[in-house]
Amino acid sequence: MANIKEKIEKGIMNFKWTNLGMKYVMGLDTERFTTDTGMNIRSVINPLVRKVTTIATKRRILLENRGNAINEDGSFNQEGYIELTLTTKIEDLVRDNFYPKLDPNKAYIFVCTHSFDEDIISPVNVIDRNTYLLLGTPDQILHNPQMYISLATGMIPVDKENDKDRGTSVDKIVRVQEHENSTIMWPEGTYNHSVNKPIESLFGGVMKVVDRTGHEVVQIIAYSDYGSKDIHMQILDPVDLTEFTITEEKTISENIEEASKKARKMGTRELEHQMGFTMAEMIYKYGEVIPRKLLAPNARALFMEQRRQAYYGMPGNKPRNWTPNPKVWGVEISPYRDRSISNPDVVMQEIWDNAPEVKGKRALTTTEEIASFEEKKREALAGKVDNEEHDVKAYMQSKAIEERDALEAAKATGFKEWKKLKKELKSPLPYISLRTDGASYQPYTIGKN
Repeated sequence: MANIKEKIEKGIMNFKWTNLGMKYVMGLDTERFTTDTGMNIRSVINPLVRKVTTIATKRRILLENRGNAINEDGSFNQEGYIELTLTTKIEDLVRDNFYPKLDPNKAYIFVCTHSFDEDIISPVNVIDRNTYLLLGTPDQILHNPQMYISLATGMIPVDKENDKDRGTSVDKIVRVQEHENSTIMWPEGTYNHSVNKPIESLFGGVMKVVDRTGHEVVQIIAYSDYGSKDIHMQILDPVDLTEFTITEEKTISENIEEASKKARKMGTRELEHQMGFTMAEMIYKYGEVIPRKLLAPNARALFMEQRRQAYYGMPGNKPRNWTPNPKVWGVEISPYRDRSISNPDVVMQEIWDNAPEVKGKRALTTTEEIASFEEKKREALAGKVDNEEHDVKAYMQSKAIEERDALEAAKATGFKEWKKLKKELKSPLPYISLRTDGASYQPYTIGKN
């Protein structure tokens, strides 16, 4: 009996949940990853799937009134939103201007910001039609049970570390779009865990799809602060980005491929500008601009620990998708190539140039103030806040190595010690503030002295 018990305990310690069938799905090519019948069925069951995702989303989803964001005095209207519930009807949201009026017979390319754990599942609750999700992290696809919801919605799985697999993603998206089904992408490619940028630089995949389909793009801006129980979401009108595509009729260039590439980069930059500006509005509206003098001395180190906690699960919730594998965190956090096609400073300057009064505090408006802010931003990015350079990816991986080694050591000690440590590592972590006074904060902006 003791031998059987020991084998069971060893099996538990070495067990990792794997989603049945997902490895097979990830191996399917452009023609087989979905079928026309599958797309038709998903369109029919989509209202039911949306209700499931609404139940599965832990936070409240608060949709912004798209025509009532700014008051007459220039301040942001903090009452212009409605809570999404199981009984919410899309036609009511359209009527009251919480959702754009979209053509039911057209396919759209939805794009969403990516800065917290539920900005993958929450947009599905809101979109008025079946939408295939482009997902690129193999560990999540293979081991996160929520991926079955994604499969029911429609999933385009991509291994972003595999060049060949990544190269087929646009073909898969185009196939879905041409069947008059929509898709949704998170073009930042990874979480935005920067201190100063409203969004990360965007990848060019959206414009490649626009180039091949001519379909309009619908932007979803989702914002939830660390520790918050609310998701604030704004859904913009569809935009036509085909002006940034190149055909033989539209160019005198002999090298159409090169001209098209440059035009797509311009389109990506324009999309990044629009998304970044709206995200900054959301931060201004629901966030707090922190004077630098109120930042804790080790604010950047605390920020990295916050991001780690945000990945593992928001405080008060059971952590999701937890894994002490440093390689997984490297893939999860890192983009798959250098993103240097756009300049975030262009977005930042217009944000501050046009910033209205916020909560009684005037935001930066003059050239001198903008220059001062940019200098402070450069100092923060250089690690001068606490005189030490920090990197979120390296930090996450180092913590994962510590946790992995501790669990391996506990295995040798015995099942009880391993179980105890596992429970401790998966328990909700204490709330962390970047402020010296311990008050709540928003991590994306640094204010004036």
